[in-house]
Amino acid sequence: MRRIAVCMKSVAAGNAEVQADGGLRRTAETSAMNPADLCALEAARLLAPIGEGEVCVFSMGPAGPVQNLLQEAARLGADCLYQISDGRYAGSDTLATARVLQRALEVYGPFDLVLCGERAVDGETGQVPGMLSALLGWPCVNGVVAVRLGDREAVCSSLTETARETLRMPLPAVLGISCGMEGLPPVAVPSLQMLRRAQSIRPQLVSNDDLQLPPDRVGRAGSPTSVIRTTAAAWGRACLRLTTPEAGVAETMASLNGIGPTGGAE
Repeated sequence: MRRIAVCMKSVAAGNAEVQADGGLRRTAETSAMNPADLCALEAARLLAPIGEGEVCVFSMGPAGPVQNLLQEAARLGADCLYQISDGRYAGSDTLATARVLQRALEVYGPFDLVLCGERAVDGETGQVPGMLSALLGWPCVNGVVAVRLGDREAVCSSLTETARETLRMPLPAVLGISCGMEGLPPVAVPSLQMLRRAQSIRPQLVSNDDLQLPPDRVGRAGSPTSVIRTTAAAWGRACLRLTTPEAGVAETMASLNGIGPTGGAE
């Protein structure tokens, strides 16, 4: 039976409080499932249908948000749940997070495939899939929009900045799933049968007592990067109408040179 692990993150949503260290205070009320991770879960369920494979969801973070995420993952078809919550992991950057996930996958594996969302909407780094694959020593493809599994290999289509690539790799592997993943069904309200099934699935609590990672490899102590400050982006859009091609060229050149508008607009 094929076993697929899905690494999911509860991301900040709404009015999350910014802490003194620049991080976000994550609570059950201000958190939501990362959209790309939801696509990864749906992709896993297509690759390993209920009764034909096992989909295990791993989520790391504060207990409240992670519990909510795992409960929703169970309603959407996950077979087993791993709640990685430990105060010693607080402040982990992408590398420290990847170390924790690597150890959890090794302890509770083996797995044929690991799926992650290609990036999280509250960080937009897209680093965890690649870091996780490097730590595991497995091949990795990010930006995956289609995948076909064989007995010993995966064939993936990936969108890059310039092209669509098709790659073949041996299993096990790590895939970063795009929100543009093809073939996913529309997200629907879970059926009564799925809700009843989810009630019987209890998350396994995981802490550093189980994973035994050195203290200097996790949390803030194990994080080579840190958040200096968090600011809200000021979104705006302006429209400048230019009456001639020459005015358009001049305006473009002026903008590139940082000297502001040149005139010629109405």
